[in-house]
Amino acid sequence: MERLRTALQDVLIEWFPVVEASPLVNWTIGDLAIRKTSGVSVVALVRPEQNILNPGPDHVVLAGDTIVVLGRKASVDAFRERYRPQG
Repeated sequence: MERLRTALQDVLIEWFPVVEASPLVNWTIGDLAIRKTSGVSVVALVRPEQNILNPGPDHVVLAGDTIVVLGRKASVDAFRERYRPQG
């Protein structure tokens, strides 16, 4: 158990609200290649009407969603920088 705790100590789960100006809006998770470009995994899309756990590559990210990602700090930071809202 201690080895698992040590291995996971720098793993983060972060929640990012998706605003209209986000470069994520109206793209599928697969088209965005989020894991490839930033190193994080998308573990959920939270919507007012539903929560989508472990969304697949065909799920479209919408304005108003909250995207939940999992990864090491450097990867979460890369995601934050790459997909920062424009404008």
